[in-house]
Amino acid sequence: MVDAKAQLSPREWFERVVIAVTLAPALFAEHLPLAVTVSAMVLLVVPSMWRLASERKGPSIHTLPVALLAFVFLPMSVLVSPQWLAVSWPRAVCLSWCLAAFTWIVNDTGAHRLRIHAHVGIFVGAGTGFALLSMTLLRLPENEVGSVLSLFLAMALAMVAAPRALLAFPRALWIASALVLLAAAVQTGSRGALTGTGVAVVLLVVLLGKRKGVVALALTLVIAACAAPLLWHDVRARTFLIGGTVQGASFSNITTGRLPIWESSLHAVLDVPFTGTGLGVLGDSLFETYSTGYTERKLEDAHNQFIQAAADFGIPGGIAWLGVWGVAAGLCLKLLRRLPAGHLPFVTAAGATAALGGHFVHSLVDSVSPGWPGGIPFWYLVGLVVRMERQRILGGGSEDGKSRILRRRFLGVPTTLAILGAAAALTLVPAIAATGNRDALSYLRVLFNGSAEDRLRAVAEMKSATAPSCRSRWLRGLVADAADNPSQRFEEWRELIRCSPSYIRLVFNRAPDDRGLAEVTRDAWPRNPAGYFWLASLEEKAAPDEAIRLLRQGLERSPTSGREWRKLGDLLAAGDKDLSGALDAFSHACDNGDPGAGGCSMGGLIAEKLGRPEEALALYRKSNWPTALERARELEKEMAGRK
Repeated sequence: MVDAKAQLSPREWFERVVIAVTLAPALFAEHLPLAVTVSAMVLLVVPSMWRLASERKGPSIHTLPVALLAFVFLPMSVLVSPQWLAVSWPRAVCLSWCLAAFTWIVNDTGAHRLRIHAHVGIFVGAGTGFALLSMTLLRLPENEVGSVLSLFLAMALAMVAAPRALLAFPRALWIASALVLLAAAVQTGSRGALTGTGVAVVLLVVLLGKRKGVVALALTLVIAACAAPLLWHDVRARTFLIGGTVQGASFSNITTGRLPIWESSLHAVLDVPFTGTGLGVLGDSLFETYSTGYTERKLEDAHNQFIQAAADFGIPGGIAWLGVWGVAAGLCLKLLRRLPAGHLPFVTAAGATAALGGHFVHSLVDSVSPGWPGGIPFWYLVGLVVRMERQRILGGGSEDGKSRILRRRFLGVPTTLAILGAAAALTLVPAIAATGNRDALSYLRVLFNGSAEDRLRAVAEMKSATAPSCRSRWLRGLVADAADNPSQRFEEWRELIRCSPSYIRLVFNRAPDDRGLAEVTRDAWPRNPAGYFWLASLEEKAAPDEAIRLLRQGLERSPTSGREWRKLGDLLAAGDKDLSGALDAFSHACDNGDPGAGGCSMGGLIAEKLGRPEEALALYRKSNWPTALERARELEKEMAGRK
């Protein structure tokens, strides 16, 4: 006799089939015909609609942030995107698959569904497979790979530390997975990913307690102790281990590369606060519009998950993203507090908490953009946490008690529709009514998709518009620049600089040779070093003495600007003009991040020329440049021989 409870309903079978059938279109959406991806999107939406119609209970309070993302902010991010077909639509298909998989896992409760150890096995197995591919065949961005891998190691180590009787798979298999995952994470060289992984391991040790935690910690320390000597000869690895850049070791430089990215991304968010720039569009915006100064390559994301979410979905969508993390954190703490220690659910909850904690830390400095396939493990793990909490509720108490809990935890269909409608209205109405948000979207469309005639028409409309906002002048200037109208561009950006100094770096990156704008910057903000540095860059070749004067004026206002100290040192060292001053400048460059300029090694050369070997040795030792380090060893031997 077949147990009726062991039978999956037609809707549940359909949901599983949809998840399997749409995986390939979700992973390769940008390479497939539109008809295929549209069909996949329709299939992904059907199970949710079917569930609402059949169960009539809507999402729970734990899945409400996900519902808001799926039914309000995700569609809106495609609707407003200036690159909806080429960029936003493929991302939307992939993110929809992630949310559908999340929904399946959350509702996969009951005795006849996949058990916890099966979900964990699928999760860690997929992560191990990805790690092997990333080390051999795949050539993906290192930070993105590291971000994905930061989610898996803690869960594998948690299973290593679990009692043997509770494991569904041999312990050796979990150890092998942990080794592969750690090796792949180290290979990426991503400081953010390795820091996040380290945080995850420490959290796991704390959560599992002394005996089990020591097992996980000891395994990690042994691997790290073996790997460090092997990696030390690699300049990139040594740079990570002691901080700084290849040319100069400085702990203050760890976040130097992130600051201009965050600043530019925040400008993009604040220009379109209600809608965002569109799902996945920020990377192109940072390269083409909100310049970061990284001209050699296009950045894919904001390198911070909350700034990225706000750029993709608008600030309201960013709040929903924060809600997802809030739900995950709250449920993790609840599970750890209430589950019996030593049992498999507790060990799983500890691994999930540690993995999410490490990933959270990593995602503050490096983020996987929503809609990129690397986001799948995040949604899988969050879904597993919600499932464990839901299954614990469904599995305890009387029928009446369960019914009361369900009524309290789940929203009815009318309530769900009211919440989603209110969220859409509170987002779209201000977006349409707010002149700044509306104009910014219009200008972005012209910049990304407009013809020469469209840009000329936009410039003509600017002249007749009244009272433009401070922020809108940035995009207006970009449109004028694209329309080859330098006078209009100067007018817009002159008023922009006078209005606020926050756009000075963006304007400089777009118009570094515009002396008029540089003078406006210096005169409008005399206490800001940007104008002096800008003018100095224009005088370096034609009038080096004037450039030196301007650099010194700027450095008086910003004494920690390592790049400008290096420029000053180069000018003073040219023709042995002022070697003592050059040494002082190079020393300041070395001590203030030395961003790719070699101030430490240059300072050492000048110190030797001045007959100061002790200063030269100290400067050489601060460098990560192989030639400088080799000279430090030679100089040390020479000094020892003199004694």
